[in-house]
This record gives sequence, structure tokens and C-alpha cells, in this order.
Amino acid sequence: MKKAFTLLEVMIAVMLLAIVGSIIGIRISRALDEKQFQTAVNRLYIELESCRQMALNMQADWTAVLEKKGKRFVLQRLCPETAKSGAFEWAAPCELVWNGEKIQQIAFLFAASGKISPQGQLEIIGTQRKVHWALPQIFMLDEGIGGAMPRPDDKNDSLKLK
Repeated sequence: MKKAFTLLEVMIAVMLLAIVGSIIGIRISRALDEKQFQTAVNRLYIELESCRQMALNMQADWTAVLEKKGKRFVLQRLCPETAKSGAFEWAAPCELVWNGEKIQQIAFLFAASGKISPQGQLEIIGTQRKVHWALPQIFMLDEGIGGAMPRPDDKNDSLKLK
């Protein structure tokens, strides 16, 4: 005799699959948000470091303006002396905090002498973690990393992941 599944058994199986699928979907979504945040932080560091290097190499002051527009970062780089500029934009589900205050925009000056202003604490707060940078210390050589520049994923005194 052939035994077939009842409608109730099929409905329960479909419901269990739907629950498991939604749990997996939520976890994948969180992982993607975290990766997007870390990529944005890494790219921001690279762009700011590039601006600093250009100021030193070209012996000209560079300005980097970081602005939060919705869920996007916009970083505009400008060298008034040479009229060179560049704008970069990328997704970043986060908030910017400068010295304890939420901000939408901040301008950094990278002087030809190597000086960086303003000095203070920049926090980039994502949905699951936050990155803390002490400026200008984040751009200084760190003996603990073998003389290399500190990266946003390194754990040291000038840069802290929380």
C-alpha cells in the first residue's frame, strides 16, 4: 500500500523550510552589511592616506572633505595650488562622529609640511561595530607593525575597533 503525505505534513515542512530560509537570509544580510562597512572604512583610510602622500610628494597642501550623504560616503580631494581634484563615493551604512559629536561633514587639511588638521577623534559607527581613529596619529609610522602604516583592521593604540 502506498502512503502519501497529508496536506498538513506538507504545510509543516514548507513552513519549517521558510523559517530556516529567513534565518539564513537575515544572517547573510548582516554579514554583507559588515563587509560593506569594513570595505568602506578601508577605502576611506586608503583615500586619506593617498591625500597625505600627495601633499608630501607634491609639496602642496591638499584638502579632503568627507561628507555623509544618506547611506553613502563622499570624499572630495582638492589641491588648490595645482587645481588637481578627485571625488570618490561609496556605500557605507554608518554614522560619523568627530570628538563625540555626530557630524555630516568634515574637512581635513594635509599640509606639504606633513601636518594634518584638525586633530581629534573620528569614530565611524556601523550597524554592528565601530572604528575609532585618533588623528593625526593614525597616519604616523608604528614600530609595532614593523614600520608599516596602521590599517583599519589592526589593533593598536592609535586605531581601535570596538
